Amino acid sequence: MPDGPLNSLMIQADRYAKDRPDDLGGIVDRYWQVVNKGRGTPIGEEAQRKVDNAMLVHEVRSQELIEKLERQMQDLVKAGKHQEAFEVWLAFPESWRSRELDREIIAIIQRTLPAGFRPRPPMSNQTPARK
Repeated sequence: MPDGPLNSLMIQADRYAKDRPDDLGGIVDRYWQVVNKGRGTPIGEEAQRKVDNAMLVHEVRSQELIEKLERQMQDLVKAGKHQEAFEVWLAFPESWRSRELDREIIAIIQRTLPAGFRPRPPMSNQTPARK
């Protein structure tokens, strides 16, 4: 975000957050710019609250989606559809990923799929398995 008056930066950050609610990195980056420029001001404090809120919302939404995809995966494993079970994770948005979430997803995959399962690369024109 180009530098400018604090009010203008906050308006731009708010607009970005509204237009791209799934882009946690972009939202946090923009509010951090306001926090850093407005440190010790009411606008800076408001921006910090918005960073904290964005992180919390992201965490909650990520966990809800992980739980949903894990249930789908388990149903597919029970049906013997191991490749499709693996591919449910293609529905997890790239922009939501973090090192911690990747570790959690890998642990779910390892404990849910049969030992020795080796996934085939998903076909690029194939959509992820959904229920």
